[in-house]
Amino acid sequence: MILVDVGPVAPRHPGGWPCRLAVCGQYEARQGFEAMAATHVVSIRRASRPFHPPKVAPDRHLVLGFEDTTDAADPEAPTQAHLDAAIAFTDALPADARLLVHCLQGLSRSTGLALGLLAREVSPLRAAYLLHTARPVATPNMLVVKMWDDRLGLDGDLVAAGRHFPCQVWRHGDGLGNFPHRRKKETG
Repeated sequence: MILVDVGPVAPRHPGGWPCRLAVCGQYEARQGFEAMAATHVVSIRRASRPFHPPKVAPDRHLVLGFEDTTDAADPEAPTQAHLDAAIAFTDALPADARLLVHCLQGLSRSTGLALGLLAREVSPLRAAYLLHTARPVATPNMLVVKMWDDRLGLDGDLVAAGRHFPCQVWRHGDGLGNFPHRRKKETG
């Protein structure tokens, strides 16, 4: 698991938390929770599947229940109430918190939620770059991404950034004007 944060920017978070997080699947969360030294966990689960979260105190654990669907009409689809709960939970995090966000496989629901959490602090493209750094296999759930885009008033920019996934090499810049994948030309 790779831990990322938004870096030395003026954090918008009420407690100064720099959006320090890692994203993974349920198995990785149970196995790597202690190694990562996570202080808080957001678990996304499906009601129809067995659930085996990492062992964490209940006041440091948010459990959200929704399916991995992009159909907003699905009765098990993510809702604004899920975003509200995630926002309330993360707004209460202390500045030194290390957040672990996971779903069953760590590919879609958790990465969609993490992309939105990052986009609360930095530009959508920077958020996508950081998510790719944290979870290169990410394929963010586009319904969750669209909900975050609407919630944050990003006029489709987060949805556009979300469409860059999945990709093996991030070729869209780091959101700061740099393109780390490009090789430096040798002079001589």
